[in-house]
Amino acid sequence: MDIHSKRGIFTCANDNFVESLKGFLISAQKFNPDLPICVIPFDNNHEKIERLCKEFKVHFWDQHVDFFDHIGAKIFGNRNHRPNAKKKNYFRKLASFLGPFEQFIFLDVSIRILSDITKVFSIYEHSEYDILFYSRSLPFRNFHNDALIEVLEVLNSDIRRGFAAGCFVSRAGVVKRSDLETISNPSEKLVPLLGGAPEQSFLNYFCGVTATKCERIIHFDKSFPMSLTPDLIEKRDEGEFYRKFGKVDAGKKLYFALVRERDTPEGHKDYWLIEEFKNAQ
Repeated sequence: MDIHSKRGIFTCANDNFVESLKGFLISAQKFNPDLPICVIPFDNNHEKIERLCKEFKVHFWDQHVDFFDHIGAKIFGNRNHRPNAKKKNYFRKLASFLGPFEQFIFLDVSIRILSDITKVFSIYEHSEYDILFYSRSLPFRNFHNDALIEVLEVLNSDIRRGFAAGCFVSRAGVVKRSDLETISNPSEKLVPLLGGAPEQSFLNYFCGVTATKCERIIHFDKSFPMSLTPDLIEKRDEGEFYRKFGKVDAGKKLYFALVRERDTPEGHKDYWLIEEFKNAQ
């Protein structure tokens, strides 16, 4: 499938998430067979996911990753975010802004696509916004400094306390290399301000100081559910998934859901599971 397409999907993974990536690709190609997919390597541990990309005929896309490692390292150095996961590597997902698609949707590899998602591109085109995101984030995930939040709200009333960067729609060029270099300086003063999610904190800070126009998808289309984590979902027609319970989301079609692949606590039993897509091909 042509990588130089008007629309496409990005995700990011390494070999530790090869099974998760497989579930992601199965779900994406089941409901959106005509959308090209680019997989960004999270780090240099990517032999298995590179083979998987060939198997699924999707693009292993490693352009600009060194640049985003550089931006992440300017701010966080070589510190870990999680064991064996450097903060700087999370910045690689932002390479989607420099990618081949005129418009793209970025989805974390832990998300499963449950429907035809081309509708989100139509919503995006008519929104006149730079980024449409699925949900807002918990405040501490983006900013640790209340004074910074107040300043950003003055500079960009859209940003407020920020959004979650695991599911958003945008276009190439909204984030530029030159702006990233400028805004990541002075890097030593950014760390105390940014929150617990490395690239998400920085992206929200970037959008705030550059007045990048950001809003929730549901602001433009009320049919979208409020959450990626349904209490329980049911299938009504082929490719149509709905929440079964929930005051806000009852009866609304699901476009995406989070996945739990490991043995989960009792409280996670109703999350969408990867097994549903094992034999979907």
